[in-house]
Amino acid sequence: MNQPALLDVDPHVRRDEDFYPTPAFMTRALLKRLPSLQGLTVLEPCAGNGAIVDVLPADARIVTNDIAVRDPFVPDFLVDATQRRSWLDFHRAWPVDVTATNPPFDVAFPILQHAFEFSRRGVVLLLRLTFLEPTEDRGPWLAEHPPDRLIVLPRYDFRGNGKTDSVSTAWMIWNTDAQQPLAQRGVDVVTKAERDELMRAA
Repeated sequence: MNQPALLDVDPHVRRDEDFYPTPAFMTRALLKRLPSLQGLTVLEPCAGNGAIVDVLPADARIVTNDIAVRDPFVPDFLVDATQRRSWLDFHRAWPVDVTATNPPFDVAFPILQHAFEFSRRGVVLLLRLTFLEPTEDRGPWLAEHPPDRLIVLPRYDFRGNGKTDSVSTAWMIWNTDAQQPLAQRGVDVVTKAERDELMRAA
């Protein structure tokens, strides 16, 4: 289906800071499959222009961070989420229950590791499925900490050049509290029909 370009930039060149806003239907598909976030503190450490935050329920306490201000959205923090000291800052301000974000792929692994350490209930990342490839750097960690839930999404034209990406993305969810798991274990699939319905609803 036709989609407008997300930003007025050359769609064949990777964007600065690997910034690709998350389509609202993807976050809505996630929320359909998660229990209520009411009363939980949700950290969005790569908030960008607030695309995910705009869809999160109002009954959650939402804390935001990014390394840049993308007008008109201004995050609560402006620190580097790849650094552990940043997560110490988040934790001192608001102990994090859930981390939910669409991180830049090239720095997703350190962000995941910190989020896994500091999130009391779970971690939710939107990633290309190739993230699960057991590469030398993340393979051993993933072998010990495989995601508990995958929500696989239809391929999408993130670059806005009229072509879908070569690899599908998925919400990958890690439970960090065995007594109160954030999500049930398993693999779920968002069909194109569901995608279209969610886009119409938005």
